[in-house]
Amino acid sequence: MSLDFRKAMERGKVIGYGHLEIIANPHYHFNHYQHNGNDFAPTDCIEAIADILTYLGIEQTEYDSLKVVNIEFGLNLIPESDIKNLINGLLFYKKTPFITGAFPYYKKTDATNYKQIKAYAKGLQFLDYPQYGIHPNTFRFEVKTKQFKNVATYGINTATDLLNLETYNRLGQSLLNEWDFILCSNKEPDLSNSNTDEVSFIEQGKNDEYWSKLISEKHRNTFQLNKEKYYKMLERKNNLHQQIKTK
Repeated sequence: MSLDFRKAMERGKVIGYGHLEIIANPHYHFNHYQHNGNDFAPTDCIEAIADILTYLGIEQTEYDSLKVVNIEFGLNLIPESDIKNLINGLLFYKKTPFITGAFPYYKKTDATNYKQIKAYAKGLQFLDYPQYGIHPNTFRFEVKTKQFKNVATYGINTATDLLNLETYNRLGQSLLNEWDFILCSNKEPDLSNSNTDEVSFIEQGKNDEYWSKLISEKHRNTFQLNKEKYYKMLERKNNLHQQIKTK
């Protein structure tokens, strides 16, 4: 947690402070600032946020004066497939490619000027800390907003909204919606029951170069149609995207 006092300037001189920004991570607070890899229900988050506000001496009557200008939300789950295969297979958000982030099994993309999508191996991130009990195959999928106007699209304006359980239902649905835009290939599919044409298409689908060429096609639906064909051809046992959505 940190407090960022923003200076107010007049004629090039500091005349005081215009506002204060509170940067807090409720999940870390919940775990005494050690990690954020375990289960963290909406009710736990509400309790943690209320605890943080109480610690800072902010009264309940002041919650509506505390604007929420940025937010990061997501989920942790344990996929059936190997986490490395899953992360390596994350290729695009809509038509924007994922890039490798802070460590090898960490993907992110600047979806828009005000939103970032991140997906990474949370379990591998804490592999050297077995005392926290984080499953090594834990997957993290999250959305990070960058502007207040985007936060407001989730029905969040002030701290009061962060203490409302309905807010978390909207965020959960939003995560499902965002996942639908992800192109998740399977780098290690079981092709034992596939015919020659299917094998050829699925093998092509492993590579981001193949999808990049489709994006450059003049017909705007080419990418989406081939994405749907790819998922259908993978079927349940090979379709990592559907497995994650189901969980």
